[in-house]
Amino acid sequence: MVTSVWTIWLSGTVVRPLVELARRAEKFPDEKAAPGPMEEQGPREVRDLTRTLNRMQSRIQSMIRSRSSALAAISHDLRTIITRMRLRTEFIADENLKAKMLHDVELMDSMLHKNLLYLKGEQESAERSLIDLDSVLQTIADNYADLGHTVIYTGGGRQTVYGSLIELQRLFSNLVENAVKHGTQTTIRARSAMGGFIQVEIADNGPGIPEDQRERVLEPFVRGEPARTVGDKSGFGLGLSIVQSLAEKAGGRIELIQGKPRGLVARVALPAAFP
Repeated sequence: MVTSVWTIWLSGTVVRPLVELARRAEKFPDEKAAPGPMEEQGPREVRDLTRTLNRMQSRIQSMIRSRSSALAAISHDLRTIITRMRLRTEFIADENLKAKMLHDVELMDSMLHKNLLYLKGEQESAERSLIDLDSVLQTIADNYADLGHTVIYTGGGRQTVYGSLIELQRLFSNLVENAVKHGTQTTIRARSAMGGFIQVEIADNGPGIPEDQRERVLEPFVRGEPARTVGDKSGFGLGLSIVQSLAEKAGGRIELIQGKPRGLVARVALPAAFP
C-alpha cells in the first residue's frame, strides 16, 4: 500500500512535470505559435529547471523576432536603393551596359522580394481547405510551359489534400522554378504512396546537388555549391527552405535525391485528405 502511494506521488509530482518539460523542449522552437511559459510545478529542482527553460525560451523567441525584424528592415531599405538605381540606369547612354545594369537590378529586386516573402510567411497563417492537388500541379506546369520551359506533368488522378491553396502553389512553384533554372527539362509526377500520403516528385536534368549538401541546402540562406548557383541563377538560398517550411506546415516532408542518370529529384510527401 505504501509502495503504491509512493509510486503515485512520484509519478504525479516528479515524472509528469519532467515529461512535459521534455515534450515542450522537443517542439521548441519549431512551433510557429509559441506557447506561453511552462507552469512551475513539482519538487524544487524541477521548478528551478522549468524556470531556467522558460527564460531560455523567452530569450530565443526574442532573438528570432529581432532577426526577422532586422532582415525585413534591411530588405525594405535595400529595395528603396534599388528603385533609385533603376531610375538612374535609365539615363545610361550605352544600351548594352544599360541592359546589363537593369538585369542586375531586377535580379537583386527579385532576391529581396523572396526574402520578404519568407519572413512574412513565418508570421501569417493562410486559409485552409480541400485542394485538388492534380489541378494545382497541372496549372503550374502549364504556366512554366507558357514561358518557354519544358515542363511535363504526369498526374495520378484527382488526388486531394487539405491545406492552403496559396501555400501549395508557392511550395511547388518554388521547386519547379528551381528545376527550370538548372535543367532543360522538368518532369512533375504525382502518385499515391504508402501510409495515406500523396507523393509528388519534381525531377530535372541539371547538375544536381552533392549528397553531402542536400540536407544543408534546405536550411535558410544556404545555397547549393557550386554547380547550381552560377551567375544569374544564384539567389538568397531561401527557395528550398521555404519549401521545407511549407511542406512541414501541411503535415508533410521533403526529400532531395539523386536523379537518374543525372539531375535532382525533389520528393514531397503530403497527407492525403481521403487516405
